[in-house]
Amino acid sequence: EQRSGLVRAAIESIARVYWSSERVIACYGMGITQHRHGTENVRQIVNLLMLRGNMGKPGAGICPLRGHS
Repeated sequence: EQRSGLVRAAIESIARVYWSSERVIACYGMGITQHRHGTENVRQIVNLLMLRGNMGKPGAGICPLRGHS
């Protein structure tokens, strides 16, 4: 809670939404990758998606958002 800056209720709320979803697409921007721990950030997003089988199935996966025109 302290490190995220979120209250426990907010963390539990998003966990319930994720748990009840059949398909999840995680979209992230450059702030995730251009961080000192960018590689680890993306790795953890992928790990979270894989935990629930949200990689490699239609309507699920990871979606990096880039600033290209």
